[in-house]
Amino acid sequence: MNGYVPGGTKDKSEDLVDDLLDAMGELLEENTWMTQTTIELALDKLRMMIPLVAYDESILNNDGIDDFHEGVRGNYKITFS
Repeated sequence: MNGYVPGGTKDKSEDLVDDLLDAMGELLEENTWMTQTTIELALDKLRMMIPLVAYDESILNNDGIDDFHEGVRGNYKITFS
């Protein structure tokens, strides 16, 4: 992945996304125009968000990819080596 995502970029981007999610949570908690129920629902939704930045670490592990694709039908073998 280093040919596509320069070293350190993914980590910095993940930190940025974490900071944004934290800031959004703080803004929701300090909110004065939404009802408490709506704020709680928004916070729940925020907590359920799954940040996807650059690539998933699992793609760096061939076993993880092979496990994910186990059971794929066809007359070929999927390899990612």
